[in-house]
Amino acid sequence: MKALVLFSCLLLSLISLAQDEITQNVKGKVVDAESKYPLIGAKLFLTSIDSSVVKRQMTDMDGYFLIKDVPIGKYSLRITYSMYLTSNTTLIVNSGKEAVV
Repeated sequence: MKALVLFSCLLLSLISLAQDEITQNVKGKVVDAESKYPLIGAKLFLTSIDSSVVKRQMTDMDGYFLIKDVPIGKYSLRITYSMYLTSNTTLIVNSGKEAVV
């Protein structure tokens, strides 16, 4: 009887793990192209292939950003900042390591 209960608990925990989506972090730094000065408060929009916005983030005081729990896949990263041209880049997030932009 104990073995059956233990087996049931193990099976339920494996099923719950199988349903979790694999995610990864995306991090980087936004700087001015010429002066390399960090852009504080730049807005980042991570969108999936079907053009739905997945995550939004802003840079910190040093121009760094961290977008957590991004599902693996192919994305477009759009960066906007006042008085600058909008920047777009394609990004592939995989399960092996954090994506650094």
